[in-house]
Amino acid sequence: MSTQSQQSEIIIKVFIDNKPYEIDCDTGIQDVAWLALSACYLYGQETYPITTYLPIMAKNKQGQILHPKLVILQNRQLIGDEINIKVKRKFGTIGSELSPEEEDWYDNAFGQGRFMRTVSAYLKPVN
Repeated sequence: MSTQSQQSEIIIKVFIDNKPYEIDCDTGIQDVAWLALSACYLYGQETYPITTYLPIMAKNKQGQILHPKLVILQNRQLIGDEINIKVKRKFGTIGSELSPEEEDWYDNAFGQGRFMRTVSAYLKPVN
């Protein structure tokens, strides 16, 4: 018997064009962008010819936009058990044909916004 506590695996059903894909997130340390990319890979493998798709938006069942950097385990209630992904076929550049919301989501997932973080620090005065 293992001395480590067993954590249950997190499986989220991702829909792309009404096609469901069950993505095993293991313990849920990944983010929404990873989840969306994983589903896009499976979706692209089912097309002929095999094509690469990129996610441009993720929403939960209630229609709320899910920020691409949300960590699955820490945001289970907001993410839920099912999400919907809007995709774009990777062909040339992605840009002008996106809505402002899609462009913002894509930038936060894969562009310069991906590396932006909020940092707060407390400096203790030296006596």
